[in-house]
Amino acid sequence: MTTPLFHSLQKAVSEIDTVLYIGAGRCDDFSDYAALSVNAFFLVEPNPDYAMPLRRLAKKDARVSVLPCAVSGADTLPDQATLHIWNNTAFNSLHMAPGLDSQLPGLRETAQVGVNVLGVAQLLEQVPLSENGRHILRLEALGENTRILKALVAGDQIGRFEHILLRSSQDSLLGEDETAEATVQYLEEVGFHLCATEDLGLGLSALHLKRKPCRAVPQDLAGRLDEALANLQAAETKSAKHKAKCDAVLIEATAQAEALQALQVELATMTERAKTAEETAAQHNEAFTEVTAKLEAA
Repeated sequence: MTTPLFHSLQKAVSEIDTVLYIGAGRCDDFSDYAALSVNAFFLVEPNPDYAMPLRRLAKKDARVSVLPCAVSGADTLPDQATLHIWNNTAFNSLHMAPGLDSQLPGLRETAQVGVNVLGVAQLLEQVPLSENGRHILRLEALGENTRILKALVAGDQIGRFEHILLRSSQDSLLGEDETAEATVQYLEEVGFHLCATEDLGLGLSALHLKRKPCRAVPQDLAGRLDEALANLQAAETKSAKHKAKCDAVLIEATAQAEALQALQVELATMTERAKTAEETAAQHNEAFTEVTAKLEAA
């Protein structure tokens, strides 16, 4: 039976290149996705109890690939982590949830198993997402949802998904997860808008968000922008010509200054030589006077 969330998705898109399903469980909603004409499914699920049904699904449908691991957005990853399994699988998580069973009577942890963990970048290396393709991210990783989303944003990968569907907590938090309201606000800040929500009970909400389309530049604004760019280029050309003229004037002025300096040096040299000649002439005149006086006395 199609849920309100899938009804929202079906209205938004009919053909999909890739569904990346983190925390797929047994993928009981596979038939809903299959109705959307999907080219490839990547089902990521760490719980070993679900390995066999997922392998059977992959054997029946060549579009399906199964990755038996958990995913974390943490900066430092262990080789293995502990998966906490609850009697309601919606709460399965890599994170302990002390007090959760007291908040939700009847809920109890039933097992803990060691699982392999991939980082977000490592996961995407195994999931080929075509450029400009129509890709869906289904996120069912309570306790890690927020870190996974932030890792996608930090790696500039969040924009590769056209739609994001995730389960989030309204009140009680696991790990470092934000509330459903805060998650929506964060995704809106990075370019998505909320299409639909669904109350799942037990303090959980399902969310459907779609990437906002890039806005086209209005034609009149584009024209004004082209005109402004042309004016800027003309001003830059005019400025370059003025600069060239100023550079030429500066070179000429520098040359004239150097020539003037050379003339001043030459004038100073000639003045010094004239002074020396004058002093020599004075000495000669004094000697001549002395000789004349001697001749007259004789």
